[in-house]
Amino acid sequence: MRPSFRRTRDTGMVSAIALATMLLLALMGMVVHMLGRQTYSELMRIDGFLRAVAVGEACHARLLARLESVPWEQRWFRGDSDAGSDDWKDGTYDYLLADGPGPFEADLLVRSVALRSRVVLFWRLRADPFTLSPYRQIQTLFYMHADPDTPVSLGGLQTLRQQVESALAEREANREWAEEMERRAAPVDDVARLATLLGIAADPPIPDFIPPAQRGRPPSPLAARSGPSATPALPAIPSFPAPAGTPNPPAQPPNVQQLAGTRERIRSRRVALGTRLNELNARLGFAAFDPANPQDSSEFTRLAYESKRQLAACAAAAASLGPDPGLDCSPGRLDKLNACWTAVDAAHMTFRPEAQAIMNEMFVALGRYEELERDMDAAAEPPGPSASQAEALERRAADIDARAEELTRMSKDLEARMTNTFRAAGCYDLGLPTAAPQK
Repeated sequence: MRPSFRRTRDTGMVSAIALATMLLLALMGMVVHMLGRQTYSELMRIDGFLRAVAVGEACHARLLARLESVPWEQRWFRGDSDAGSDDWKDGTYDYLLADGPGPFEADLLVRSVALRSRVVLFWRLRADPFTLSPYRQIQTLFYMHADPDTPVSLGGLQTLRQQVESALAEREANREWAEEMERRAAPVDDVARLATLLGIAADPPIPDFIPPAQRGRPPSPLAARSGPSATPALPAIPSFPAPAGTPNPPAQPPNVQQLAGTRERIRSRRVALGTRLNELNARLGFAAFDPANPQDSSEFTRLAYESKRQLAACAAAAASLGPDPGLDCSPGRLDKLNACWTAVDAAHMTFRPEAQAIMNEMFVALGRYEELERDMDAAAEPPGPSASQAEALERRAADIDARAEELTRMSKDLEARMTNTFRAAGCYDLGLPTAAPQK
């Protein structure tokens, strides 16, 4: 009887071990399954979020293309707002587009849904004010993700505008400091030198071994610490908004006098750059020729119009009874007119992008001059500028002056190349009613 009892007990133990093993494997399988489902769910959420953002950006791209296809003054929501909805790929969106608080500005609020994910996006758009073309390029002045529960309505848009204005004011307040840090860090290509330049304390060296414990009284947890384990002090970065109790020293009288001289200089430079822009536009402007107001057209457009007009007149005269006695349509002159028109047409394709870019950059430089003048006028109010403010204004003036000089040189070089092209084609030998070329 005893061996039979032993076999029964061994069989029961094996069954219990097998049952426990099966339960453990089942539990592990449940854990793996739950983790896999959770991971898949998180991936689906991320995928839905990215798809919803893509749908919102598609709405932004559609409205941007429509807005750039018409003159800014003829935008369909001028003085009002525009709301609509549509679908894109596997998502839908609805939007609200309205004029912004500033000139050439518009606010776009978009809510997009894809794969049960919803996002609300906000853009502040700005049309380029420094262009001669009525079709202005639209730029993004500010972009943010809003609360997904934000209503796409004028009330929700007004709430977001308050947040945007606060963020823009903070960005403008930190601009001078950021430009100063960028100027100092630009020529440095070594991390250690960069940290030293910005006043950031270097990390302590990593020890090769852990020193043995020293016998003695353990330090009090409330006692002040020193050495590498102490909390490092904040770096003292120049021109950063100093905490209360650290006044910014005022500029010295020589700095103030120099700043006053700089203000007078940039005013004359601004006038000179504006004059140069007008001269360039008078000679190389690409606006369409208006026969009713020929004095408002540039030399380039007058040259193109007159050469093409005379070619058409000679062709019409040849097709009729005979040549016009008041128009020279001799074969030699026709060849010269054809050569001139070919050169003008080629110059329109070759030089127009470069001339347009130079004139746009001149508009930008004029705007920077005006902004700098306003800042200098504000700094001149009592008690006067601080030392860091005077230095920053001087640097800005030097940067704008350098850019204005470069643009002036580029414009003169472009004008000389176009003049040489027209002279080589014989345009100035035909007696066409254009301004005399510069020597």
